[in-house]
Amino acid sequence: MPTLVPLFIPGPIVTERGLRLDADFTYEPVKLAWDSRGRLLALTPLFYNYYRYDNNDTRHFGTYVVNAYERDLSPAFIVETSKLWDEIDEESGFRWSPMDVSLVVGADENIAITTHGNHAFFFDPEFDRRVRDWHAIAPRFAADGLAIINSASFACDAEPIGDGRFLCVLGLAGTNGDSRYAPNLICISDGSPLSSESRPMLDCFTCITSYIRGYESQQLRTYPHVRFPGDDLPAITIDSQVKLHFPWLGQALPLDGERFLITAFHKLMKSGTKGMPFTFAIVDRTGKILVQLSGIDQKEESPYVEHHYRVGIDRARSTILYKNKACFFVFDFAGALRAKVSFDSTELKPLAAWHLSGVAPDGRVILSHKKQHLLLAIDAFDPAEGALREALCSAANVLKKERALLKKRFAARDAHYLHPGPVKRHS
Repeated sequence: MPTLVPLFIPGPIVTERGLRLDADFTYEPVKLAWDSRGRLLALTPLFYNYYRYDNNDTRHFGTYVVNAYERDLSPAFIVETSKLWDEIDEESGFRWSPMDVSLVVGADENIAITTHGNHAFFFDPEFDRRVRDWHAIAPRFAADGLAIINSASFACDAEPIGDGRFLCVLGLAGTNGDSRYAPNLICISDGSPLSSESRPMLDCFTCITSYIRGYESQQLRTYPHVRFPGDDLPAITIDSQVKLHFPWLGQALPLDGERFLITAFHKLMKSGTKGMPFTFAIVDRTGKILVQLSGIDQKEESPYVEHHYRVGIDRARSTILYKNKACFFVFDFAGALRAKVSFDSTELKPLAAWHLSGVAPDGRVILSHKKQHLLLAIDAFDPAEGALREALCSAANVLKKERALLKKRFAARDAHYLHPGPVKRHS
C-alpha cells in the first residue's frame, strides 16, 4: 500500500532562528539514499534569507537536514548540520554553491555529504559524529587554488554498481566556461572500498563536455586519484554525440557493470527552456551512446516544465523510471518504452506536480512535493501500462485520504511539519 510521510523540519532551528513557516523558503530533497539496514535517508538543504521578508534584516541562514526513515517509512531520526553549511559556504570562494550537495553511503556504512567541489564530509551511520573529511581549504584567489582543492577531494556523487565498484561523478571548474565547479567527469572506481578511510582510484571514461575554460583545462593533472585516457579528457563526450547548448549533467546511474544511464540537459534560459533538447542516454564503458530513450515528447512532455530532471532505476525489474508534469514513463534496460501513463485524468491530476526523488532497492518509487513538504512512496509495479496505472491510482487515493490526517497528527503549520523527536545537531 502507498505511504505518505512528512519531510520534517527540525523544530529547534525554527524557534532559535525565528523562521517564518508561512514564508516561501527553499526546502526540498536533493538526494535520497538507503543504508544497509534499508533505512531511507533524505538530504534537504534549507536556506532562509531574512531580507526577502524584512528589508531591514540582512541575515541569512542555511543548514543541511537529513531525515531518516525506517523501512516502513516511520520516522527514525533527524539531523541538522548548520556548521557544515557555514564551512562550505565560507570556503566556496565563488567556486560552488552550498545548495549543490549530494549523499553517498560508503562501504564502511559511514555517510558522506558531498559538494560540486568534490568534497566528502563523512558522518557515522547514526549521524552522531563527523568522522572524516575529504577536502582542503584554498585561498580564494590563490594561483594553485584548484590544485589544493582537487588533490584532497573525492567526487560530487557516487552510485554503487553492485560489485563493490562505484559509478562516480566529479565536478570540474571551468566547465562550459563557468568558473564554478560543475558535474562533468564520469568515472568508475577500481573496486577498492569507498569509505571515510579509503579513497579508491577512479578511471574517467567519458564526460559531458570537453569545453573547459582557459587555464582551468590544466587541472586534470591535479586529481591524484583519477586516471584519464592519455592524460587528457576522454575523446568520446556526451556533447560530441548529442546536440545540446552548454549541456549540464543530470545524473549518471549504473544499469550494470558495462552500461550506464546518463541524463544531460540544455542550458536553462531565462525566457524558458520548454521545447529545448535533452537526452536520456545509455552508454557503454567507452562513453559511446548505445541508445537514447525515446517516447518523451520534446515540447508537450518537456522535463524543463517545473524542472522534472530526476530518473530512477528499479534493478529488480530492470526498468528505468521517469516522471514529469505530463506523464509517468517506464523503459527497459534496452531503452524501449514499456509503459506510459498521462496525468490528464481527474483521478491522476493531483500527482502531476510531484517530483520523482528516488527508487528504493525493493522498487518502491518515492515522490516528493516541494510546497507540501511530503514524501509519497508508491508500491513497486511491473513494467506494463495497466500495472503502472493501478499503482498511480492507488497512490492518488492514499494522497487524498491521508494528507489531511497527517496535517492533524503532526500539527502542520503552513504545510511544514516539525519533527516529533529529538534532533541530532552539528551546529
